[in-house]
Amino acid sequence: MLQLDEVEVPEPGPGQALVEVEAAGINFADVLLCRGGYQERPPHPFTPGLEVAGRVLALGPRDRAGVPQLEVGERVVAATALPAGGFAQRALVPVAQAHPIPDELPADVAAATHVTYQTAWFALHRLTDVAPDDTVVVHGAAGGLGTACVRLAVTAGARVIATAHGDAKTARARALGADIALDTAALATTDGDGPDALVEALRDAVGPDGARIVLDPVGGELFEASTRCVAFEGTIVVLGAASGTYAPARTNHLLVKNYAVSGLHWGAYRARRPDLCRQAQAEIVELWRTGGLVDDISRRGPLADLPALLDDLIDRRIVGKAVLEPRR
Repeated sequence: MLQLDEVEVPEPGPGQALVEVEAAGINFADVLLCRGGYQERPPHPFTPGLEVAGRVLALGPRDRAGVPQLEVGERVVAATALPAGGFAQRALVPVAQAHPIPDELPADVAAATHVTYQTAWFALHRLTDVAPDDTVVVHGAAGGLGTACVRLAVTAGARVIATAHGDAKTARARALGADIALDTAALATTDGDGPDALVEALRDAVGPDGARIVLDPVGGELFEASTRCVAFEGTIVVLGAASGTYAPARTNHLLVKNYAVSGLHWGAYRARRPDLCRQAQAEIVELWRTGGLVDDISRRGPLADLPALLDDLIDRRIVGKAVLEPRR
């Protein structure tokens, strides 16, 4: 149960910083965290919220050499150190996983794009190697992560085929730069032919050679459709299961068609390869400077609005990203 309470200000431990939260991004992973279905399961009670932007208030003892240090007063965007998450006025963040940001970068934009754009960057530039003229399919293209995937694929020069649920979301995907946007709601039918209709639409959209890269944060029937439109020696990157269903991979089909399925958990890079996270964040800031990063924030609210915002996220009523602004 979510409850807004007054609690003690957390003290930064070794390798941690205390941050005054200017903005906290809301992700589907936060829904899973609150439900106990996320990869990290902090002890109760805890404060959720996986990404924040704000100013450093205090630093704990340095825990190891080789970690870039922060300064008190510096503005950062960062993953949080649960159980002292970001849906609060102050949060703890690991120093090794905090990235300085320029004063001119708005906190809400920084917080709303940190996890999503880094995840998209790893999908397109680490697990795959997107190149100009590649065909890339992005499912759930109007959500926060889908937006990032579309924008990074477009800026790389790829041809993007997007799927989204409903007219407003497909229009949003086209506005982001998708060449074709397919409405999964319109392609679903009541006679059991929905997946087949979607497969045919995807096949027509990607063309006879298929899609070299498919980015799937949705799962379920969309994963099965992805296996039918991916190219020979293409790659499907599994980014999550917003549908609520993790689809099984048919290994016999993998053998016949010679494609790969890769999983991407951003938190694993955060913990194991913070150097790559720093590289990704530097490129994201440069993308913002050059106008390639889209401010897709459609909802903002104070801490008291969190339950309603999470409900709207679950029920697909949010296009793009929602953020909390604790100082409102």
